[in-house]
Amino acid sequence: MKVFKGSDEFMVTKNTDWVREIESLDKAKRKYVIEFEGKIYEADNEQDVLHVIDEPYIDSDDRYVQMIMRIDLARALSMFALMLDLNVEVYNGPEKVRANYAVDKDDPDYEEDYEEPDIIIDVKDELTMFSGINKTNYAKIYKRLEDGKYELF
Repeated sequence: MKVFKGSDEFMVTKNTDWVREIESLDKAKRKYVIEFEGKIYEADNEQDVLHVIDEPYIDSDDRYVQMIMRIDLARALSMFALMLDLNVEVYNGPEKVRANYAVDKDDPDYEEDYEEPDIIIDVKDELTMFSGINKTNYAKIYKRLEDGKYELF
């Protein structure tokens, strides 16, 4: 369901000004642009960008809860990346995030460390996560430069 406001089309969210669907990157005016599932959106807030990929993300203002949601999203992206034969590791700053605590390699839940992962998704905050999301090719997230042009994270 969409709401129309003037000649612009907005996504329905808690506040329709948070995330706006646009026709192309050339039409963007806000701080961030995200291409996701064949559509293009613009937003001014990092949390709103993740809301496009993971709709419930915006429902919490609690930064700890949002970090847990970023970890869950990163794990889902790592499964997506496996389909593309890419090895992904999830970090929170310098610390690797593990899904389990298997005792040894004989444990079926043991996580193998890659000598060098293809992609590292850092869930420390939204900005550090954007680069990893782009590398998985799940979405494209751009930031506006001072000259008004956009570049991928």
